[in-house]
Amino acid sequence: MMSPIRICLAAALVSAAALSSGCNVGGFLANAAAGVAGQATVEASYKNLANQKCAIMVWADEGVLDDYRSLQLDVARGVELKLLSAAKVDVKEVANITWLSPEQVLMFQQNHNDATTEAVEEIAPRLGITRLIYVEIEQFETHPSNSPDLWRGNMIANIEVVEVNGGLGKVVYNERNVKVVSPKDCPEEGLPNLDDQTVYAATVDTFTSEIGKRFVPHEADAGSNPSPSDYQSNAQP
Repeated sequence: MMSPIRICLAAALVSAAALSSGCNVGGFLANAAAGVAGQATVEASYKNLANQKCAIMVWADEGVLDDYRSLQLDVARGVELKLLSAAKVDVKEVANITWLSPEQVLMFQQNHNDATTEAVEEIAPRLGITRLIYVEIEQFETHPSNSPDLWRGNMIANIEVVEVNGGLGKVVYNERNVKVVSPKDCPEEGLPNLDDQTVYAATVDTFTSEIGKRFVPHEADAGSNPSPSDYQSNAQP
């Protein structure tokens, strides 16, 4: 029988494959396309990514990463994938972006331990970019803390956007406590008959959709929270 940590690691690998293949981008893409089509929309919270060289940096503490080793990469890939998909349907807010790959950003983090103590506006110019989306994960779990035999995805993070001009970084957008729960409307005590892989993938996908919506116009009150059944094909017995 696999240990809980091994199960979590396997979940990370499976979900990364699902995200990179474009799985479950459709809902986010439809919401972004609604803005292009002139339907009732919410404007992008931040509108200055177009025509820039951008990167996504994700931070999580060691306690989270011990159980979910690829969480940083999965989140960065998921956000980038959704913004790339929006650009393909002519969402002007994310047009013509040049991306520094999530793998390159993570390598920078691993090679520069000092970056963990630096302000994000000091880190961004070192990446050779003009815009940095910084995600600081405060909490990530696939089980309620008091119900290890039930499942409920929960993720809380802070977001900042740094603009770099003339070699100097400045935080121009900041949002705290962005929270998602998966499955949507899941009770506090959790649900039975799920698994770590399914809940991990659904939670990451839901969260990266929420982040993506900060940068594109999207359908008002649009639900991007997928059902666990959308991920069941990824689950391993």
